Amino acid sequence: MFTPPPSPLPIPSSPSISPIDVKLQNSEITISSPKSPTFAELGPSSRIANESSKKRIGKQTLLAVTLLPALFIAFTLWNHHCLPIPRLHNAFQIRPSLQPPPRLQPQPQPPTPTPTPNPQSPSFPTVPNPPVLTGLLPQPFDQTLSNNFSTNGCQNFFTSFLQDANFRQCRAFSFLLNSSSGFIKAQSNITSFNEILGATCNTPPTFQTCDQRMNDFLNQLNQNCSQDISLRNPTVLQAQISFQSYTAMRLASCLQDPAVNAYCYIEALSEGKEFGDIYLYGIPLGTPVPTGVNLSCSSCSQTVLSVFSQFVNPMGTTVLNIGSTTSGNSTVSSIVPSSLPILSMTYPSAAHLAVMECGGKFANVGITQNGAHHRPRGLVLNIPIILLGLISLWIV
Repeated sequence: MFTPPPSPLPIPSSPSISPIDVKLQNSEITISSPKSPTFAELGPSSRIANESSKKRIGKQTLLAVTLLPALFIAFTLWNHHCLPIPRLHNAFQIRPSLQPPPRLQPQPQPPTPTPTPNPQSPSFPTVPNPPVLTGLLPQPFDQTLSNNFSTNGCQNFFTSFLQDANFRQCRAFSFLLNSSSGFIKAQSNITSFNEILGATCNTPPTFQTCDQRMNDFLNQLNQNCSQDISLRNPTVLQAQISFQSYTAMRLASCLQDPAVNAYCYIEALSEGKEFGDIYLYGIPLGTPVPTGVNLSCSSCSQTVLSVFSQFVNPMGTTVLNIGSTTSGNSTVSSIVPSSLPILSMTYPSAAHLAVMECGGKFANVGITQNGAHHRPRGLVLNIPIILLGLISLWIV
C-alpha cells in the first residue's frame, strides 16, 4: 500500500518588528564607515587628479620656503637703501603714562606773562654792503714755506705766484681754507671774519677773470712741478687741489641766505657743535665729512651740495642752478664747471649722509666717481614687485 509523503509545512511568516520592539542583546551598536578605495582601486582619472593635487601642494610649499625669505630680504634692502632714514632724536623719548591724571582742585589762574624775545635765537652779521676790509687779508702758506722741492723750477714757481698780483687780487677762498693758518684763526671772531669773507667774494677782477687766471696758474704748476706731483709732494698737491677747486669753492662760500641776509658760511660757523654743515665746505679739498656729524638740513647746506654736485659730473653747461646768479660782485652765467677728481671721491659719502639726515631729495646721491650712477638701487626697488608677481603666477 502506497503511503504518500507528508506535505510540506507552510513557512511561518516573520512577524513585523517595529523600532520599539527592538531589544539589544549586547547593549552596543557598531557602525562601520564606508571603506575608502585604495590607490589601486581608483580609476585612471582619479589617479591623475590625486597626483596633480600632490604636485600643487608640493610646489606651493617649495615656493613658500624659497620666495618668501627672498621677498623679506629684498624688502629689507629696499627699505634700507631707497627710503630716507629719519633722525632718531625723538626715538627714545619717555611716553606719557596711560593712567588717568589725578583730579586737581581748581586754583586761581596766574596773570599771563608778557612774551619776551628768545635770547637763544641766532643772529648773524649781515652781508657787508659795500664790503669793507678794515684789516689785512690772510695769505696762503703764511707759515714758513717748505723748501722741500725736487727741482729749482718748482720752488721758483711757488715763490713767484704767491707774490703775483694777478693771484693775490683773486683772494682765493680755496687757498685760504686749505693752507692759511691766519684764515683759520680769524674764524673765531664771526664779525671780523664776515669782512674777510666779503672780501673774498668781491674781488677787483671779475669772477670770470679770476677763474681764467687760476686755470693758467694750474697749467704752470703742472709744467714746473711735474716731478714733485709724481713724488706726491704735499705742498705741491695742496696747491694743485686749491687751484682746481677755486671756482667751486668760491661759488659755495659766497652763497647767501636771503632770509637773514647773511653768508651761508657764516651761518655754518655760528652753529657750533650742534650741526656740522661747516664740514661740507671742505670736501672739494679732499676732506670727508666726519662720521657722527648731524646736518641742519637748511636751504644753505642743500645749495652747497647742489653746487658741488655740478663739479662731480659736469655736463658742459653753465652753473645756473645754485639758488643765486651772482657771486659777490660778479655774475656766474658764463662759468663752466670742470670735473674735480678729489670731489668725485668725497661728495658721494656727504650726499648719502645728507639724504639720511634730511630726506631722499636733499642731495643727488646717484653721482659717483667718473660720473657713474648707482644702478642696483632701481633693481632692488623692483625685486619685491617681481617676487610678488611670481608668487601670484605659481601659487594660484
